[in-house]
Amino acid sequence: MRLAAATGAALCRAFPVHRPAYVTTSRAAFSSTAHEDPGMCGLAAHTLRSRLDASQATARGSSTYYGDEELFPLPMRSISPSTVLSHAGLPLTHGKSSFDDDSANVNTSISSRRNIPLSPPLHLATTYSRPASGKYDDAVDGKGQIYGRTDNATREILEQTVGKVELMPYRRDLSGSCRSDSTSQPETVACSSGMAAISTLLLSHPAPVEIILPADVYHGVPTLLHTVLQHHGMKFTSVCMNDLGKVEKALRKAASSNEGAGSVVLWIESPSNPLLNVADVPSIAALIESVKSDLPSSSGNISAVVDSTLFPPPLSTPLLSGADFVVHSATKYLGGHSDALLGLITASPYTKIGRELGQRIRQVQQVTGCQASPFDSWLVLRGLRTLHVRLERQCKTALRVANYLSEQDIVLKVHYPGLPSHPDHDVASRIMPDGLYGGVLSFELADARFAMAVAGAVRVIERGTSLGGTETLVEHRASIEPAERVVSPPGLLRMSIGLEDADDIVQDLDRALWVADQVVQSNDT
Repeated sequence: MRLAAATGAALCRAFPVHRPAYVTTSRAAFSSTAHEDPGMCGLAAHTLRSRLDASQATARGSSTYYGDEELFPLPMRSISPSTVLSHAGLPLTHGKSSFDDDSANVNTSISSRRNIPLSPPLHLATTYSRPASGKYDDAVDGKGQIYGRTDNATREILEQTVGKVELMPYRRDLSGSCRSDSTSQPETVACSSGMAAISTLLLSHPAPVEIILPADVYHGVPTLLHTVLQHHGMKFTSVCMNDLGKVEKALRKAASSNEGAGSVVLWIESPSNPLLNVADVPSIAALIESVKSDLPSSSGNISAVVDSTLFPPPLSTPLLSGADFVVHSATKYLGGHSDALLGLITASPYTKIGRELGQRIRQVQQVTGCQASPFDSWLVLRGLRTLHVRLERQCKTALRVANYLSEQDIVLKVHYPGLPSHPDHDVASRIMPDGLYGGVLSFELADARFAMAVAGAVRVIERGTSLGGTETLVEHRASIEPAERVVSPPGLLRMSIGLEDADDIVQDLDRALWVADQVVQSNDT
């Protein structure tokens, strides 16, 4: 009884100003129950905290805001993206789904809530029962689930979690760079692969479509355009994304050729694959707005798409810098374990074209049947829970490896934005947070023979394509690109840094470079 009285008194002292009625009555609730069951103190405190959080969220218009000192004298900052990621697929507050911003419904009885599983469920159903009325409705949200191609709860949790993180800056002092609104929920669509996501996004744009690609880009994109989409009327050209003058010229030329209809898609890959070029997305977005302002309103759409696969959230949030869409091959960093195949598209809730095409992207995904599978969605949700920790370690190790390689005489060039020698180092230092420049690098050797010899001599590092997993990978890029469109330098090796000890990676490279040098020299003689 003394515990209940003391707790009730503390509550009354803690809320001396504008005290809601449910705070005033909490002391009585404590006093009447605590002597019978001390656990009721915890239950009452949980109820009170939930109601306080809900009232503050309502007052501030943001469900992630905690800190109205008049109601709660212990202010809390907004939830960070690392916390959201750590709870991916889980509720951040008890009894609510992880993607439901209404974290504390005051009309919900705490005692009616069940224990929450700490691993998100895997929903495998492909079809759902139809009510006797014939209407696929749902008493909870008014939208019924019908068929697995259009409805899957596991996939929806992933989409809404990623959409939330795409709008959360890594550092709170970066939020002023453009916009950040935690109450916005963008349209995020999960597809069966990164290439499926790219195809879905391009097919969602009104025809005719002209795509402006970066000079350095993942070879799968031009291959898609060459082999499939150009047969459906899509045109494309390339430009150096670091030269804003050339970008502007290409935009104006493409927009004028559309003759009042169609779409111009500026495809930005940052960092690019495999040369790790970094685009100044805020400046490019401002440039697009300038070009749009000079064009008649009937001149069609110009959209900015950022493929941020190599630098995912929370380190990179292109939608906060003015991009209309961001795409990821979630097979890479978001999944993070080399066992999931999945792609993601998120449409900006801030730009006109992002809002207009968001539902169109969803329609293309559902009608063409390129949605992500439930199990792959679950695997990526699992990967998200360690994404921020993995990324920080991989970035730091990559910088260590890049510095080592830049000191080796037989290495001709190292491509890594964290090095002062990289042409985009200044841009990268401005837009990449806290000295984290990504976990992928590439370096050039004398020729393809030398590069293949180095790749053949590694032991800790694995030879393989893809990136973003826990294992460090090395790959000779030119030999995997289409023979008729090889763009990578012949002596280039791309490395995706994993989670191994940095000293082990450096030692493995050191020995591999020595062995390769011996092999090439003996071959020359």
